[in-house]
Amino acid sequence: HPLVKDFVVLDQLNEVCLQCDVDTLEKLADSMEAALKKKNAEGAAKLVHQAIESLGLKPLTPSPEDEEASTEEGSPEDEVEETPEARAQRLKEEQEQAKKTELRRKEAEKRKAEAEAKKKEEAERQAAEAAEKRKIREEQKKKEEAAAEAKRKQAEKKEREKAKKDEEKKKKQEEQEALKREQQREEAKKKAIEQAEKDRLAALAQEEQNATERVQKMFSDDRLERLDIIDKTAPAALVAELEAKLEEDASLRGSLGLLKQASLSEEQLHDCLMTLVSSVSPVWHLGLEPPKDIKPLESSLRNRAKKARQQLRTLVLKFFNDLPGGYGSDDTKAVTDYQKGMVEGLYEWRVWTVEERTAELEARKGGQPQAAAEEQPAAEAAPT
Repeated sequence: HPLVKDFVVLDQLNEVCLQCDVDTLEKLADSMEAALKKKNAEGAAKLVHQAIESLGLKPLTPSPEDEEASTEEGSPEDEVEETPEARAQRLKEEQEQAKKTELRRKEAEKRKAEAEAKKKEEAERQAAEAAEKRKIREEQKKKEEAAAEAKRKQAEKKEREKAKKDEEKKKKQEEQEALKREQQREEAKKKAIEQAEKDRLAALAQEEQNATERVQKMFSDDRLERLDIIDKTAPAALVAELEAKLEEDASLRGSLGLLKQASLSEEQLHDCLMTLVSSVSPVWHLGLEPPKDIKPLESSLRNRAKKARQQLRTLVLKFFNDLPGGYGSDDTKAVTDYQKGMVEGLYEWRVWTVEERTAELEARKGGQPQAAAEEQPAAEAAPT
Protein backbone atom coordinates (compact mmCIF):
# COMPACT_ATOMS: atom_id res chain seq x y z
CA HIS A 1 0.00 0.00 0.00
CA PRO A 2 1.40 3.44 -0.88
CA LEU A 3 0.86 4.73 2.67
CA VAL A 4 2.98 2.06 4.33
CA LYS A 5 5.66 1.40 1.69
CA ASP A 6 7.92 3.96 3.36
CA PHE A 7 7.82 2.00 6.64
CA VAL A 8 8.06 -1.67 5.56
CA VAL A 9 10.70 -3.59 3.62
CA LEU A 10 9.04 -5.58 0.85
CA ASP A 11 11.15 -8.72 1.38
CA GLN A 12 10.10 -8.89 5.03
CA LEU A 13 6.45 -8.43 4.08
CA ASN A 14 6.82 -11.34 1.65
CA GLU A 15 8.18 -13.48 4.48
CA VAL A 16 5.05 -12.73 6.51
CA CYS A 17 2.85 -13.75 3.57
CA LEU A 18 4.78 -17.01 3.14
CA GLN A 19 5.06 -18.14 6.76
CA CYS A 20 1.76 -17.05 8.35
CA ASP A 21 -1.46 -19.02 7.97
CA VAL A 22 -4.56 -17.71 6.23
CA ASP A 23 -6.40 -16.75 9.44
CA THR A 24 -3.43 -14.71 10.70
CA LEU A 25 -3.08 -12.92 7.36
CA GLU A 26 -6.81 -12.12 7.23
CA LYS A 27 -6.71 -10.66 10.75
CA LEU A 28 -3.60 -8.62 9.84
CA ALA A 29 -5.29 -7.30 6.68
CA ASP A 30 -8.45 -6.32 8.57
CA SER A 31 -6.45 -4.52 11.28
CA MET A 32 -4.37 -2.65 8.70
CA GLU A 33 -7.47 -1.64 6.77
CA ALA A 34 -9.07 -0.26 9.94
CA ALA A 35 -5.90 1.75 10.73
CA LEU A 36 -5.61 3.11 7.18
CA LYS A 37 -9.25 4.22 7.21
CA LYS A 38 -8.24 6.43 10.11
CA LYS A 39 -5.26 7.76 8.09
CA ASN A 40 -2.93 6.07 10.56
CA ALA A 41 -0.18 4.80 8.26
CA GLU A 42 2.32 4.41 11.08
CA GLY A 43 -0.16 2.31 13.06
CA ALA A 44 -0.70 0.04 10.05
CA ALA A 45 3.06 -0.28 9.59
CA LYS A 46 3.44 -1.14 13.30
CA LEU A 47 1.03 -4.06 12.82
CA VAL A 48 3.25 -5.39 9.99
CA HIS A 49 6.36 -4.95 12.16
CA GLN A 50 4.69 -7.00 14.93
CA ALA A 51 3.96 -9.78 12.44
CA ILE A 52 7.60 -9.68 11.28
CA GLU A 53 8.82 -9.92 14.89
CA SER A 54 6.54 -12.95 15.46
CA LEU A 55 8.66 -14.77 12.84
CA GLY A 56 11.83 -14.02 14.78
CA LEU A 57 12.95 -11.27 12.40
CA LYS A 58 13.94 -7.72 13.16
CA PRO A 59 11.73 -5.20 11.31
CA LEU A 60 13.61 -2.91 8.93
CA THR A 61 12.57 0.47 7.57
CA PRO A 62 13.48 1.48 3.98
CA SER A 63 16.12 4.26 4.04
CA PRO A 64 15.89 7.32 1.78
CA GLU A 65 19.10 6.26 0.08
CA ASP A 66 17.53 2.90 -0.87
CA GLU A 67 14.54 4.68 -2.38
CA GLU A 68 16.74 7.14 -4.25
CA ALA A 69 18.90 4.31 -5.48
CA SER A 70 15.90 2.38 -6.68
CA THR A 71 14.66 5.52 -8.46
CA GLU A 72 18.00 6.07 -10.17
CA GLU A 73 18.63 2.44 -11.09
CA GLY A 74 17.22 2.79 -14.59
CA SER A 75 19.19 5.96 -15.44
CA PRO A 76 21.31 5.18 -18.58
CA GLU A 77 23.97 7.70 -17.74
CA ASP A 78 24.66 6.17 -14.27
CA GLU A 79 24.39 2.51 -15.32
CA VAL A 80 27.61 0.58 -14.68
CA GLU A 81 28.38 -2.45 -16.75
CA GLU A 82 28.22 -5.65 -14.65
CA THR A 83 31.25 -7.95 -14.85
CA PRO A 84 30.74 -11.67 -15.57
CA GLU A 85 31.99 -12.57 -12.11
CA ALA A 86 29.59 -10.13 -10.43
CA ARG A 87 26.73 -11.35 -12.59
CA ALA A 88 27.47 -14.99 -11.70
CA GLN A 89 27.70 -14.10 -8.03
CA ARG A 90 24.40 -12.20 -8.22
CA LEU A 91 22.62 -15.10 -9.96
CA LYS A 92 23.97 -17.54 -7.42
CA GLU A 93 22.71 -15.40 -4.55
CA GLU A 94 19.32 -14.99 -6.23
CA GLN A 95 19.05 -18.76 -6.69
CA GLU A 96 19.96 -19.38 -3.04
CA GLN A 97 17.45 -16.75 -1.95
CA ALA A 98 14.78 -18.36 -4.15
CA LYS A 99 15.56 -21.78 -2.66
CA LYS A 100 15.30 -20.37 0.88
CA THR A 101 12.04 -18.64 -0.01
CA GLU A 102 10.62 -21.85 -1.52
CA LEU A 103 11.76 -23.84 1.50
CA ARG A 104 10.09 -21.40 3.89
CA ARG A 105 6.92 -21.50 1.79
CA LYS A 106 6.83 -25.29 1.92
CA GLU A 107 7.48 -25.29 5.66
CA ALA A 108 4.66 -22.76 6.13
CA GLU A 109 2.33 -24.95 4.07
CA LYS A 110 3.38 -27.99 6.09
CA ARG A 111 2.69 -26.21 9.39
CA LYS A 112 -0.64 -25.05 8.06
CA ALA A 113 -1.59 -28.58 6.97
CA GLU A 114 -0.51 -30.02 10.34
CA ALA A 115 -2.52 -27.37 12.20
CA GLU A 116 -5.61 -28.09 10.10
CA ALA A 117 -5.18 -31.83 10.60
CA LYS A 118 -4.79 -31.36 14.34
CA LYS A 119 -7.85 -29.12 14.41
CA LYS A 120 -9.86 -31.71 12.49
CA GLU A 121 -8.65 -34.49 14.78
CA GLU A 122 -9.62 -32.47 17.86
CA ALA A 123 -13.07 -31.76 16.43
CA GLU A 124 -13.58 -35.46 15.70
CA ARG A 125 -12.43 -36.37 19.20
CA GLN A 126 -14.80 -33.88 20.80
CA ALA A 127 -17.66 -35.12 18.63
CA ALA A 128 -16.91 -38.71 19.65
CA GLU A 129 -16.81 -37.74 23.34
CA ALA A 130 -20.09 -35.86 23.02
CA ALA A 131 -21.69 -38.86 21.32
CA GLU A 132 -20.42 -41.20 24.04
CA LYS A 133 -21.71 -38.93 26.81
CA ARG A 134 -25.06 -38.66 25.07
CA LYS A 135 -25.20 -42.45 24.81
CA ILE A 136 -24.39 -42.82 28.52
CA ARG A 137 -27.08 -40.28 29.45
CA GLU A 138 -29.66 -42.07 27.34
CA GLU A 139 -28.76 -45.45 28.87
CA GLN A 140 -28.91 -43.98 32.38
CA LYS A 141 -32.28 -42.44 31.63
CA LYS A 142 -33.60 -45.80 30.43
CA LYS A 143 -32.33 -47.50 33.59
CA GLU A 144 -33.92 -44.87 35.81
CA GLU A 145 -37.22 -45.12 33.96
CA ALA A 146 -37.16 -48.92 34.23
CA ALA A 147 -36.38 -48.71 37.94
CA ALA A 148 -39.16 -46.21 38.52
CA GLU A 149 -41.63 -48.42 36.65
CA ALA A 150 -40.60 -51.48 38.66
CA LYS A 151 -40.92 -49.53 41.88
CA ARG A 152 -44.39 -48.31 40.92
CA LYS A 153 -45.56 -51.85 40.11
CA GLN A 154 -44.13 -53.15 43.38
CA ALA A 155 -45.93 -50.42 45.30
CA GLU A 156 -49.20 -51.24 43.55
CA LYS A 157 -48.74 -54.92 44.37
CA LYS A 158 -48.11 -54.19 48.04
CA GLU A 159 -51.16 -51.94 48.16
CA ARG A 160 -53.35 -54.67 46.69
CA GLU A 161 -52.00 -57.24 49.13
CA LYS A 162 -52.52 -54.89 52.05
CA ALA A 163 -56.09 -54.16 51.02
CA LYS A 164 -56.79 -57.88 50.72
CA LYS A 165 -55.34 -58.60 54.15
CA ASP A 166 -57.29 -55.75 55.71
CA GLU A 167 -60.50 -57.06 54.20
CA GLU A 168 -59.82 -60.60 55.43
CA LYS A 169 -58.94 -59.32 58.87
CA LYS A 170 -62.12 -57.26 59.04
CA LYS A 171 -64.25 -60.21 57.96
CA LYS A 172 -62.62 -62.52 60.50
CA GLN A 173 -63.06 -59.97 63.26
CA GLU A 174 -66.76 -59.57 62.43
CA GLU A 175 -67.23 -63.33 62.50
CA GLN A 176 -65.46 -63.62 65.85
CA GLU A 177 -67.51 -60.80 67.33
CA ALA A 178 -70.76 -62.39 66.10
CA LEU A 179 -69.75 -65.71 67.60
CA LYS A 180 -68.83 -64.08 70.87
CA ARG A 181 -72.16 -62.30 71.11
CA GLU A 182 -74.01 -65.56 70.49
CA GLN A 183 -72.04 -67.32 73.20
CA GLN A 184 -72.75 -64.52 75.65
CA ARG A 185 -76.48 -64.77 74.97
CA GLU A 186 -76.43 -68.53 75.54
CA GLU A 187 -74.47 -68.08 78.75
CA ALA A 188 -76.91 -65.49 80.05
CA LYS A 189 -79.82 -67.89 79.59
CA LYS A 190 -78.19 -70.56 81.74
CA LYS A 191 -77.38 -68.41 84.76
CA ALA A 192 -79.56 -66.58 87.14
CA ILE A 193 -79.62 -62.84 86.75
CA GLU A 194 -78.40 -62.16 90.30
CA GLN A 195 -75.49 -64.60 90.18
CA ALA A 196 -74.47 -63.40 86.74
CA GLU A 197 -74.40 -59.79 87.91
CA LYS A 198 -72.42 -60.70 91.02
CA ASP A 199 -69.89 -62.68 89.03
CA ARG A 200 -69.62 -59.94 86.46
CA LEU A 201 -68.94 -57.26 89.07
CA ALA A 202 -66.36 -59.39 90.81
CA ALA A 203 -64.63 -60.20 87.58
CA LEU A 204 -64.68 -56.58 86.53
CA ALA A 205 -63.14 -55.45 89.78
CA GLN A 206 -60.41 -58.04 89.51
CA GLU A 207 -59.79 -57.16 85.89
CA GLU A 208 -59.47 -53.50 86.68
CA GLN A 209 -57.06 -54.26 89.48
CA ASN A 210 -55.00 -56.51 87.24
CA ALA A 211 -55.09 -53.98 84.43
CA THR A 212 -53.94 -51.21 86.77
CA GLU A 213 -51.04 -53.31 88.01
CA ARG A 214 -50.17 -54.42 84.50
CA VAL A 215 -50.18 -50.84 83.21
CA GLN A 216 -48.09 -49.69 86.17
CA LYS A 217 -45.52 -52.39 85.48
CA MET A 218 -45.51 -51.65 81.77
CA PHE A 219 -44.86 -47.99 82.49
CA SER A 220 -42.06 -48.76 84.97
CA ASP A 221 -40.41 -51.22 82.57
CA ASP A 222 -40.72 -48.66 79.79
CA ARG A 223 -39.00 -45.96 81.85
CA LEU A 224 -36.22 -48.31 82.94
CA GLU A 225 -35.58 -49.42 79.39
CA ARG A 226 -35.37 -45.90 78.02
CA LEU A 227 -33.36 -44.58 80.98
CA ASP A 228 -30.76 -47.32 80.46
CA ILE A 229 -30.40 -46.08 76.87
CA ILE A 230 -30.04 -42.38 77.72
CA ASP A 231 -27.53 -43.16 80.50
CA LYS A 232 -25.28 -44.71 77.84
CA THR A 233 -25.80 -41.90 75.30
CA ALA A 234 -23.72 -38.73 75.28
CA PRO A 235 -25.48 -35.38 74.68
CA ALA A 236 -23.55 -34.96 71.42
CA ALA A 237 -24.88 -38.32 70.22
CA LEU A 238 -28.43 -37.21 71.05
CA VAL A 239 -27.93 -34.04 68.99
CA ALA A 240 -26.49 -36.07 66.12
CA GLU A 241 -29.48 -38.41 66.29
CA LEU A 242 -31.85 -35.46 66.10
CA GLU A 243 -29.94 -33.93 63.19
CA ALA A 244 -29.99 -37.23 61.29
CA LYS A 245 -33.77 -37.53 61.79
CA LEU A 246 -34.29 -33.97 60.53
CA GLU A 247 -32.13 -34.68 57.50
CA GLU A 248 -34.35 -37.59 56.41
CA ASP A 249 -37.76 -36.36 57.62
CA ALA A 250 -39.12 -33.36 55.68
CA SER A 251 -42.35 -33.34 57.74
CA LEU A 252 -40.36 -32.89 60.96
CA ARG A 253 -38.32 -30.06 59.44
CA GLY A 254 -41.49 -28.38 58.24
CA SER A 255 -43.27 -28.77 61.59
CA LEU A 256 -40.33 -27.21 63.45
CA GLY A 257 -40.45 -24.35 60.95
CA LEU A 258 -44.17 -23.84 61.74
CA LEU A 259 -43.43 -23.99 65.47
CA LYS A 260 -40.84 -21.21 65.11
CA GLN A 261 -43.56 -19.00 63.63
CA ALA A 262 -46.22 -19.94 66.21
CA SER A 263 -47.16 -17.73 69.16
CA LEU A 264 -47.05 -20.08 72.16
CA SER A 265 -46.21 -19.66 75.81
CA GLU A 266 -42.91 -21.04 77.03
CA GLU A 267 -44.60 -24.07 78.59
CA GLN A 268 -46.67 -24.74 75.48
CA LEU A 269 -43.56 -24.41 73.31
CA HIS A 270 -41.71 -26.97 75.44
CA ASP A 271 -44.57 -29.48 75.35
CA CYS A 272 -45.22 -29.05 71.63
CA LEU A 273 -41.51 -29.30 70.78
CA MET A 274 -41.12 -32.51 72.78
CA THR A 275 -44.25 -33.96 71.17
CA LEU A 276 -42.86 -33.30 67.68
CA VAL A 277 -39.44 -34.86 68.37
CA SER A 278 -40.62 -37.69 70.64
CA SER A 279 -40.57 -40.16 67.75
CA VAL A 280 -36.94 -39.48 66.79
CA SER A 281 -35.87 -42.58 68.76
CA PRO A 282 -37.02 -44.50 71.89
CA VAL A 283 -34.99 -42.30 74.21
CA TRP A 284 -36.77 -39.06 73.20
CA HIS A 285 -40.04 -40.38 74.60
CA LEU A 286 -38.59 -39.59 78.05
CA GLY A 287 -39.00 -35.87 77.31
CA LEU A 288 -42.81 -36.18 77.46
CA GLU A 289 -44.78 -35.40 80.61
CA PRO A 290 -45.83 -38.56 82.54
CA PRO A 291 -49.49 -39.62 82.18
CA LYS A 292 -51.74 -38.29 84.93
CA ASP A 293 -53.97 -41.39 85.09
CA ILE A 294 -51.15 -43.75 86.10
CA LYS A 295 -49.86 -44.17 89.64
CA PRO A 296 -46.56 -42.31 90.11
CA LEU A 297 -43.35 -44.30 89.88
CA GLU A 298 -41.37 -45.21 92.95
CA SER A 299 -39.24 -42.25 94.09
CA SER A 300 -35.78 -43.20 92.77
CA LEU A 301 -37.13 -44.13 89.35
CA ARG A 302 -39.33 -41.05 89.28
CA ASN A 303 -36.31 -38.82 90.03
CA ARG A 304 -34.27 -40.44 87.27
CA ALA A 305 -37.09 -39.98 84.78
CA LYS A 306 -37.56 -36.36 85.80
CA LYS A 307 -33.83 -35.67 85.39
CA ALA A 308 -33.80 -37.29 81.96
CA ARG A 309 -36.89 -35.35 80.89
CA GLN A 310 -35.29 -32.05 81.89
CA GLN A 311 -32.04 -33.00 80.12
CA LEU A 312 -33.86 -33.74 76.87
CA ARG A 313 -36.02 -30.63 77.07
CA THR A 314 -33.00 -28.38 77.72
CA LEU A 315 -31.04 -29.98 74.88
CA VAL A 316 -33.81 -29.83 72.28
CA LEU A 317 -34.82 -26.29 73.25
CA LYS A 318 -31.27 -25.05 72.71
CA PHE A 319 -31.09 -26.93 69.41
CA PHE A 320 -34.44 -25.43 68.39
CA ASN A 321 -33.44 -21.87 69.32
CA ASP A 322 -30.20 -22.23 67.32
CA LEU A 323 -32.08 -23.10 64.13
CA PRO A 324 -31.79 -20.29 61.55
CA GLY A 325 -34.68 -18.02 60.66
CA GLY A 326 -36.87 -19.45 57.93
CA TYR A 327 -35.81 -22.99 58.82
CA GLY A 328 -38.14 -25.62 57.34
CA SER A 329 -40.03 -23.11 55.16
CA ASP A 330 -39.35 -25.26 52.08
CA ASP A 331 -40.84 -28.35 53.78
CA THR A 332 -44.20 -27.03 55.06
CA LYS A 333 -46.09 -29.04 52.43
CA ALA A 334 -44.72 -32.26 53.96
CA VAL A 335 -46.12 -31.47 57.44
CA THR A 336 -48.80 -33.96 58.50
CA ASP A 337 -52.22 -32.95 59.79
CA TYR A 338 -51.24 -34.32 63.20
CA GLN A 339 -48.05 -32.20 63.37
CA LYS A 340 -49.87 -29.11 62.15
CA GLY A 341 -52.67 -29.69 64.67
CA MET A 342 -50.12 -29.95 67.48
CA VAL A 343 -48.51 -26.63 66.53
CA GLU A 344 -51.95 -24.98 66.27
CA GLY A 345 -53.03 -26.36 69.66
CA LEU A 346 -55.80 -28.59 68.30
CA TYR A 347 -54.67 -31.72 70.17
CA GLU A 348 -53.61 -32.70 73.66
CA TRP A 349 -49.84 -33.01 74.11
CA ARG A 350 -48.55 -36.50 73.62
CA VAL A 351 -47.99 -38.66 76.73
CA TRP A 352 -47.14 -42.30 77.36
CA THR A 353 -50.05 -44.68 76.63
CA VAL A 354 -50.63 -48.38 77.09
CA GLU A 355 -51.71 -48.69 73.48
CA GLU A 356 -48.48 -47.28 72.10
CA ARG A 357 -46.33 -49.39 74.42
CA THR A 358 -48.27 -52.51 73.50
CA ALA A 359 -47.93 -51.76 69.79
CA GLU A 360 -44.21 -51.19 70.27
CA LEU A 361 -43.71 -54.53 72.03
CA GLU A 362 -45.80 -56.38 69.45
CA ALA A 363 -43.79 -54.76 66.67
CA ARG A 364 -40.62 -56.12 68.23
CA LYS A 365 -42.06 -59.61 68.36
CA GLY A 366 -43.00 -59.29 64.69
CA GLY A 367 -39.47 -58.27 63.76
CA GLN A 368 -40.44 -54.72 62.79
CA PRO A 369 -38.10 -51.81 63.52
CA GLN A 370 -38.84 -50.25 66.91
CA ALA A 371 -39.06 -46.76 65.36
CA ALA A 372 -42.02 -47.90 63.26
CA ALA A 373 -44.11 -48.43 66.39
CA GLU A 374 -43.57 -44.82 67.42
CA GLU A 375 -44.17 -43.19 64.04
CA GLN A 376 -47.96 -42.77 64.58
CA PRO A 377 -48.52 -41.26 68.03
CA ALA A 378 -51.75 -41.86 69.89
CA ALA A 379 -54.09 -42.29 66.91
CA GLU A 380 -54.12 -38.59 66.12
CA ALA A 381 -54.93 -37.48 69.67
CA ALA A 382 -58.33 -35.96 70.33
CA PRO A 383 -58.69 -32.17 69.86
CA THR A 384 -58.36 -30.00 72.95
